Amino acid sequence: MQERGWYYRSTATGAGFVLPHAFMTTLHEPMKLLVVLREPVLFDPHNPLTAVDIVVMMIWLAFRQQGFLPSLARHSRIFANSKLLERLRSARNEADVIAALAGHKRGTPAMRSGVDGPDKLN
Repeated sequence: MQERGWYYRSTATGAGFVLPHAFMTTLHEPMKLLVVLREPVLFDPHNPLTAVDIVVMMIWLAFRQQGFLPSLARHSRIFANSKLLERLRSARNEADVIAALAGHKRGTPAMRSGVDGPDKLN
């Protein structure tokens, strides 16, 4: 899909996790947003098996896609871990989310918390 300077795609991995990604022409650096929903939503309304409650949205530079595919693959591997997903689901606050990500063995994706500045996704 293409709208007003961005291109949207998605990677649903199952187990309640989805990794939508977009390319934007007006972005200056890659960005990411982690959302843990209280209640699952249907990611694809035509398929009831696509209920998701953990979303990692990646927004990448349309004019500089270098590094995107390795980052997408890394995040797909990281969030394929069922123990990590359960820790994120049971998190009560931002500190619990950070602890769950920091305790993950395969590496921690950079995270924008609003406290420690912008993250780099490379």
